[in-house]
Amino acid sequence: MKRDLDLVRKILFAIEESDEIKFSFYRLPKIDGYATNKIMYHMKIMAQAGLLFYEKEIDEREFPNGHRSTIKQKFVTEDYSISWQGHEFLDAMRDINRWGKVKSIMTNTGEYTLLMR
Repeated sequence: MKRDLDLVRKILFAIEESDEIKFSFYRLPKIDGYATNKIMYHMKIMAQAGLLFYEKEIDEREFPNGHRSTIKQKFVTEDYSISWQGHEFLDAMRDINRWGKVKSIMTNTGEYTLLMR
């Protein structure tokens, strides 16, 4: 799947504008015109790039299973929120004209870290 820089920007805006503190694959930000799997993929790579904070929690519980036995079950939650770096990136990209210039540079170089300095 190709990286969509406009979607990255839209995800950051959607998370910032929401009253939710954290998002997960069960509570994705609503982005019109984009499939769920594309939003999920972009949130993963945004976390890799440091734009989103990623937190994974594993909760293991035991449930009774009849005659003196139990079943262990793991529950995994993965939460995403905007990182400090994500907020900085978003603040720098609010102006649509500036965003167009930056997107062009990012597309050609594959880097955004140079633009943040």
